Amino acid sequence: HFTDNRFREDPCRLMRAVRLAATLDFAIEPRTLEAIRSEECQGWLEDVSKERLFIEVVKGSKSNRAWAKSLRLLSSTGLAGHVFPEISPEDFERAAEVAHEVALLLAGAELPGQIGFEDSGLVTGVRLGALLPAEASDFQDYKDLGMRAGCPKRYKKDILCMRLLADLEARTGGSDWRAVSPGELNSLLEFYANEPNVVGSCLCFYSRMVSLSRSPGEGADFLERHAAQRRGMERAIRMKRANERTLTSRDLEAEGIAPGPEMGRLLGVAQALSAQENIFDAGALLERLKASEHWATTP
Repeated sequence: HFTDNRFREDPCRLMRAVRLAATLDFAIEPRTLEAIRSEECQGWLEDVSKERLFIEVVKGSKSNRAWAKSLRLLSSTGLAGHVFPEISPEDFERAAEVAHEVALLLAGAELPGQIGFEDSGLVTGVRLGALLPAEASDFQDYKDLGMRAGCPKRYKKDILCMRLLADLEARTGGSDWRAVSPGELNSLLEFYANEPNVVGSCLCFYSRMVSLSRSPGEGADFLERHAAQRRGMERAIRMKRANERTLTSRDLEAEGIAPGPEMGRLLGVAQALSAQENIFDAGALLERLKASEHWATTP
């Protein structure tokens, strides 16, 4: 068969066919699709480097619609196992469903303020990170994905953002940001201070994971909660991105606090209090810090 011969010449064409069908939004001709699914044609992929296969997947991640269709085709043809052997077929199917739900969410729903993101390759790293089942994966799984041959370096940090968000949700139990510990709030602030498109896409993908694993209502509540939190911390987020602090080490040195771990702890507490209570005057923040239980433990 002519198609089989073409795939034998370059087995990576199996992946390329999926990528083009997804990015150009066309259907694969039935006999070609049958050949792609065949054990014979897929057996030729053993001679193709995993880097080339992975690059084809990355090329198909430039928009939500293309990414969702690409994952569904990779799943239905059985090609997913050749590129992501570490992800079970069931988990990959769920990732494909999440991607489809995100595409629908952005195309037809009203999103809470500050949650949307640019539908482009800017969030490829987040899309890749969302392939892993958050509740069953650890940081090393995400690091391994970012270290794969063919994964551009610029995506490595963004891949980890999905794990950071899942970890925050597990540690805080979805608590309101005004009620969490200084350490947890600073972790949340660190997450929000990432590039806005990355943050927005992380929240959208994770909300769809919540919707599918729990209920659509919980997914919607998740988005609303984070939209409100980001609004409440807007100035603190801007300062974090600019690496600015309301209270500095010089202010603490004037109070007799020597540089070291204790100063670092107090600066972290001050940053959290500033964000929680919207205190951006150094003098007022210092007085608030000194009145807190955290200052009382200072030697």
